[in-house]
Amino acid sequence: MLIFLYGPDTFRSREQLKKMIAKFSVDRDPQGLNVVRLDCEKERPERLWQEINASPFLAEKRMVILEQLLVSKQTEVHVELLRQIEEDRLPKTTILLLFEEGEPKNKEANVLFERLKKEKYTQSFPLLSPKQLAVWLKQTIEEKDTTISQEAVEYLVNAVGNDTWRLNSLLDQLVAYAGQKRPIEKSDVQLFLDD
Repeated sequence: MLIFLYGPDTFRSREQLKKMIAKFSVDRDPQGLNVVRLDCEKERPERLWQEINASPFLAEKRMVILEQLLVSKQTEVHVELLRQIEEDRLPKTTILLLFEEGEPKNKEANVLFERLKKEKYTQSFPLLSPKQLAVWLKQTIEEKDTTISQEAVEYLVNAVGNDTWRLNSLLDQLVAYAGQKRPIEKSDVQLFLDD
């Protein structure tokens, strides 16, 4: 199985990556022996192929996460991975998850990128519009078991924009400040944003 996560909203894509690793660990790898994360800007091609082709240890599947492959200078890996995808030659026992935060850096990476976007399990994480951001803020605050006023949401969206890393950090602070007994109000947000 091939999974591809990419896009400029790195907070949401990292959160999705964490959820996928956690689900795999619970469902298939409770011992924690079959999840491998590799930074392709630092690893040698031999190590990447060794991990992709290795058999699972005491499990049916293993998960290999290749981070930043398309921004790396590993053109030979880009070409070979594309060939293996096209020929359906990736090991069936490996869940290969490609995680990208940047844009492809060369022609070979761009060709691979275009192919990966067509895969069944591809998720893009674009920057959110103000309206989408407001929905995301409300969902995120509900996951933190509290509520927020519409006025506070609008103030946050206007003041911070689509920096989801900063927004999540502010939400954590606001939840700690306001507690779960009352909704977060605009006046609470102003305490953390206004100088």
